[in-house]
Amino acid sequence: MVGSEEVLLPTIPAVNEEQSEQDIETPVGETSRVYQCTDTESLILSTILEIQKVQEKLLSKVVAIEADIKLILTSSAQTYQGLKDNIPAIPIGNNEQWAELESWALEKTNHKTLVRYLSVIGQGGTRASVYLILSKLFLNRFAEGINWTGQNGKSKFENSTLVTVITEAVQLQATSNAEKIQIPSDEKIQRKIKNWFRTSKGRKDTSEVQK
Repeated sequence: MVGSEEVLLPTIPAVNEEQSEQDIETPVGETSRVYQCTDTESLILSTILEIQKVQEKLLSKVVAIEADIKLILTSSAQTYQGLKDNIPAIPIGNNEQWAELESWALEKTNHKTLVRYLSVIGQGGTRASVYLILSKLFLNRFAEGINWTGQNGKSKFENSTLVTVITEAVQLQATSNAEKIQIPSDEKIQRKIKNWFRTSKGRKDTSEVQK
C-alpha cells in the first residue's frame, strides 16, 4: 500500500485442542521442567506408601477377624449345649450322682469334654472361676458334707477325679481369656476349692433343677 509502512505481526503458534494446559503455558523453545524430589522428600513419600499398604493389610485382617467372631458367637451356644448333653446329670445332689460323674470322667474323651464345658462356665479371676464351676457341679446342701481331707465324717474331695478336671478347666479358661490373665497354679486353684467347700454352709442353692 502506497504511503504506508508494512507492519509485521508476530506469528502465534497454533495450539492443538488436545494439548494440556501445561503444554500451552510452556514457552516455545523451552523444555518442560520436571521437579526433582530431595532424598528426604523421597523417603517421606516412600514411607507414606508403605504405611498405606500396611493399613490396607490391617483392614483386611480386621474384616476377617470380625467374620470369625460372628461365626464363633453363632456356634458357641450350640457347642455349649452339645457338650452339656453328653455329661451326666449335674449339679450333683447325692453320692450316686457323684460316683456316676467320677466314673464317666475317667474315660479320656469324657474328661476332655467335661474340662471344655466347665472352662466355658468359669470366668474372671481364679476364685470366681473355681466358685462358678463348683456351683455348677454341686448343690450346696450336698457340698456341706464334703471337705478336702474327709475329716469330721465328711466325704473326701482331695483324691477326686474332679480335682484334676476343675484345675484344667480353670487353667484352660485363663489361657483363652481375652485379657490374657496369668495362668493360676494347681496349688492356687486347690486352695480356692478348699475354701468353697469350707464356706458351703453360708450359701443357698439358687436352683436344684438338674441338667
